Amino acid sequence: MFKNTNCVQRPMKKRGIGHHLDWIIGISLFMLYIVFLIVTLKPGIQPLHKGDTLLSIIQDRFTNATTWNVTKLELNIKDAGCSGSIVYCSLDFPFSYDNSHTKIYNEADNSGALFSISGNLNIESCEGSGIAFTSAKFKIINSGEISGTGSSSNSCSGNCCNDPIYVYGIPELITGLSENKIEILEADAITDYETLKKDLNYPITNDFIITGKGGAHSFEIKKVDPPQNTNVYVKQFPEFILESTGDRTPITLTITVW
Repeated sequence: MFKNTNCVQRPMKKRGIGHHLDWIIGISLFMLYIVFLIVTLKPGIQPLHKGDTLLSIIQDRFTNATTWNVTKLELNIKDAGCSGSIVYCSLDFPFSYDNSHTKIYNEADNSGALFSISGNLNIESCEGSGIAFTSAKFKIINSGEISGTGSSSNSCSGNCCNDPIYVYGIPELITGLSENKIEILEADAITDYETLKKDLNYPITNDFIITGKGGAHSFEIKKVDPPQNTNVYVKQFPEFILESTGDRTPITLTITVW
């Protein structure tokens, strides 16, 4: 006749408390795991004061600021194709180079050749000054960053050889460091070092020195020496100076940061 309600209610109450405890413990463990990941891994954080970061900044910015390109085209004149007193050779020239951004060098000694580009390529025969057209090899250098030496018209008058035997090579794009651009950075480090640091995106609270040496090249981009009792980081790596002749000279770059 009478119902014992206590036997039904007590187990239900215990299950409810256990369910809430499991949920609280699970959320707590998940939050602790997230905090552990953030503190331990620090995703996306690279302190600027770390030495390897400072070295990477200077290496990348210096390379970008001083690199230049030239296109090198070889020309081999096997025979002038005519006799007598030859003043210059006129060659078909299927390339879009101009006088103001082109230089031509004799491969034998890197001496500059007199020339003009006006539809054809006209190269002077320097029979009186060391270059003859028989088996003559030239390097044609073109770049928007050089001041060419070609004239707007033939720089000589006289006999023209219009039927030479010659062959062009394949244009080659060459990359290296520009000595002129490096000299600008050298001057900037002396006259306006703080502005140079801003241009290179380098932290204003840190300093650097860049030196290079190889062949006839030697330079130092520097304003101050590292103070005593300071952590100094150094990196050395090979690079190349690209000459206006298209030749590359190996150098060793040394970067010092603190």
